[in-house]
This record gives sequence, C-alpha cells and structure tokens, in this order.
Amino acid sequence: MNRLFTAFGFLLVAQVVFGQFMPQDVIDEQYGITGYESMLLSLDGDSTRLCDGKPCNGHISDNYLSGAPLHKGTYVNGKLINFKNFYPDGQLERKYSLVDENRTKLFIYYPDGKRKTEVKYIYGSVKEWTDYYQNGNMEYHEKFDAGKDHIVLMDSYYENGKPQSIMEFEKRGKKLYKKVEYYPNGKIKEQGKIHYFDEIQDYRKIDEWKIYDEKGKLIKVESYVNGKLNSVKKL
Repeated sequence: MNRLFTAFGFLLVAQVVFGQFMPQDVIDEQYGITGYESMLLSLDGDSTRLCDGKPCNGHISDNYLSGAPLHKGTYVNGKLINFKNFYPDGQLERKYSLVDENRTKLFIYYPDGKRKTEVKYIYGSVKEWTDYYQNGNMEYHEKFDAGKDHIVLMDSYYENGKPQSIMEFEKRGKKLYKKVEYYPNGKIKEQGKIHYFDEIQDYRKIDEWKIYDEKGKLIKVESYVNGKLNSVKKL
C-alpha cells in the first residue's frame, strides 16, 4: 500500500474540516497534500482562495476535525505566498518558502519526518529537483541550466545508493550529453551520447550506443542518426 495513502487514506471517508476545502480538493492519494499549490503566486497558480466571497489576505489556517493543523499559509489577494502542510499527527508534510524575490523552495517529507523531495525554483521554473528514498539515499536528481530550459544533469539511483542512470553534459554549448545506464549489480547496461534537439525540444540518442549484458560483456552496438535507430551490430 502506498505510504502516503496509508497516512491520509482515512481522511477520504472521515468527516474533516478544511475551511472551504473538501478532502478530495487538497489531498492526492499518491502525492500528498498538493491541492494548495494551484494558488501559489510565484508559480503562476491559476486558482484564487476566497474568504466571504473576496480574495483572502493574511495568515490562514485549516484544521483537521481533531483540531490538529492541516495547513498554514500566507495569502495576498487570494494567492498563496508561502505555506506549511501537516500530517494528521502534526508532522510536517511539506513547506514552501521564499528565498528571495526570484527564488523559492519546496520541501516534502515522509510521514516519519525524513526528507522526500526538494525542489528549487527560479522565476517560477524548476531549476533543481531531488527525490530521496525513505532510507535517505538519493533516488533522482535533475538540474537545469541557469536561465535556460535544458538540463545540466539527470541522474537516478537504486535504493541501495548505486547509480541507475547518469546523464551529464559532455559539451554544454552544443547541448551534447553522455549517458550511462547501470544494472543493479553495478555493471554498465548501456552507454552513449544524447543530444538536445531545439527543433523538437527533446533529448534523443545519437551516434554509437554500446549495449552490455549483466556480466559486463559487450553484446551489441546501436547506431543512431538524428535520434533515430539506423543500424544494429550484434557481437
């Protein structure tokens, strides 16, 4: 059973006080208390919170029926500036805060208080995203080039901490990357080059890609032209 669903599942059938919000409006069974984020001013949220028919201003709190806090946020003209959301036991579930006038951060936590996700925004766009396993090991890390839309790196890891996929710049100016994928045993699964194509705004394989078996033996070489598989040489 999903860990977040375990923490929140009973709320979907219990009578809960959410101010003007119902459980299905703010709680996602998989991703947690996400319903408030559509009101974030810095992320150009398209929703506005109303108080007595007018846009809300100031500090606003929503509580569970037990009286425990669900949400504490600061609103300006119905838009959310910063906030904290909580699990039913009072444990912090996530918080969103301002770093300066251009930068913000989102932190999400597991029910036991361990970090789950960290997201850094600049001018409302994601510039760095990191996910963690519940054991504390990094699961995923993505970083974007400053002021641009393409990535600097995109790495993922197995739960034991070993790399699963590593993709990083080889030639920044040409938007050319090197990528290596690994088996759980640490052996290389495949490796080659990735190019970001501006025309389609996507990342595609180019040139030669080497494919290995789980023992580390090279078993075939694939050739890509403009992101499309051109030939396969089995060894």
